[in-house]
Amino acid sequence: MSERSRAYEILIVAISAAIFLGTSFSPPHLMDDVDAVQAQISRNMLESGDWVTARLDGVKYLEKPPLKYWMIAVSYMIFGIHDWAARLPIVLSAVALCWVVFRFGRWAFSPREGFFAALALVTCIGLFLFTRVLIADVILTLAVAVSLYGFLRCLDEQERNTRLWSAVFAGGIGCGLLLKGLIAAVFPIAASGLFLLFTKEL
Repeated sequence: MSERSRAYEILIVAISAAIFLGTSFSPPHLMDDVDAVQAQISRNMLESGDWVTARLDGVKYLEKPPLKYWMIAVSYMIFGIHDWAARLPIVLSAVALCWVVFRFGRWAFSPREGFFAALALVTCIGLFLFTRVLIADVILTLAVAVSLYGFLRCLDEQERNTRLWSAVFAGGIGCGLLLKGLIAAVFPIAASGLFLLFTKEL
């Protein structure tokens, strides 16, 4: 890795961390309905020791897969029960997403193109707003991006670690399934299948 590429990478991580982590401690606090429900379910998991069945006020809450609850509960376990601790997994996922976009762009084009692609994402108001509420879309986007990155790396004729990147592809889909269900598998598998079909590599 060249010095310029490393500088771009550090800069993207620093900018995204400053924006997303720096504002995670500021108001608004957890909002009613969605935010409060997700945070309380995670707190119940931590306090009850039951990490399998999500519960809200003692009632089983099986509408969503559990990965997001696990992440928030682990954050509570490490940092204590705070609103910013509930947001932390989503915030860190946003930083990771910007880093993955940089790596994706650097691999596909060049460090400069990767930097500007990631910078466009870092400064996107939509991504910032999605780190302010406890919904899993940012983490799901990260899982799909990782899956597609792994898929394309598998097809690279110069890539030596194709099994590793195959595992990355599958791991991204697996994490997505634990976040949002089948939709997390449909998008990367459909995109990959269409790509193979149109490039006659099926």
